[in-house]
Amino acid sequence: MTIKGLIVETDILSNTYPFPKFAGSAGLNCYKFPLIYFPVSFMLRRGVKDITLALTRESIETAQTLFSSGRQLGVNIRYKILDEPSFLAREILEDTEHFRGNNVIYSSSNSVLWGKDLRSSISDAIQIAEDPKKDDIATIFGKYTNDCLNFETMTVDLCSNIIRFGPGESEVETSLIVPKVGIYPKDIVEVVESLSIELIDEALKPINNSYLRMKRLEHIFIHSDELWFQVNCFQTLNKLSKILEEYATKHRIIIGSPERSAFQAGLINQNQFEMLIKNYQSEEFKDLLRYNI
Repeated sequence: MTIKGLIVETDILSNTYPFPKFAGSAGLNCYKFPLIYFPVSFMLRRGVKDITLALTRESIETAQTLFSSGRQLGVNIRYKILDEPSFLAREILEDTEHFRGNNVIYSSSNSVLWGKDLRSSISDAIQIAEDPKKDDIATIFGKYTNDCLNFETMTVDLCSNIIRFGPGESEVETSLIVPKVGIYPKDIVEVVESLSIELIDEALKPINNSYLRMKRLEHIFIHSDELWFQVNCFQTLNKLSKILEEYATKHRIIIGSPERSAFQAGLINQNQFEMLIKNYQSEEFKDLLRYNI
């Protein structure tokens, strides 16, 4: 069984306008990289070799210029035009034969996740998903935050058991923000097909609720010392860019580099890695990409 990646750009009319609208928010720069590099790197670090980019028509050409077929990164990248906003379900419904029978790791194009504990937690979740005896668990990620605007929330009890999606109803419950990232088991197509058409366009919540009712939903808590950002406005993008620059300087690491991620995941070798980065003009930047690998 394989895990297939799905990255979705739902921001058709960029809410970061008047900045580069032609490619949506995914085309905007965050520190040294276009924002879409981050979910692609996220997939590559996990060793996902089959990635679908479901992007707006305006974004497809930009993405193809950046990644082409993905061959140079040791993966296969396929492109799907997204004509209207959707969250996971529509892309799966329109492409069922590609995803049926496979686990799916999903991310929106403007999610940034990073951290030592998170990295190991996601790797553990994927190993469980790849275990034929334990491939029926859906895993989502959550993080405490003071700003719940524009985010899906889940309510957990004091033992961190998920109770429901939506606002909390008592003092003993805690609401967490759920970023648009998840690992879904091989029956994800059947779960999506079971949803009513009214639920398809904003299907993350009903999909997660479906697994919750089946008692097959787990979550990974993202600790406060790890990074996770869902970029939904220019102010957030600006803040994140500064944080990532400080993080890269402090830890001597670039977290949004597909080339580095592909090499670390064993998808390309040292010579291929050097060929990919040779055209970067800054020797300092190339040294940073090479650091500790």
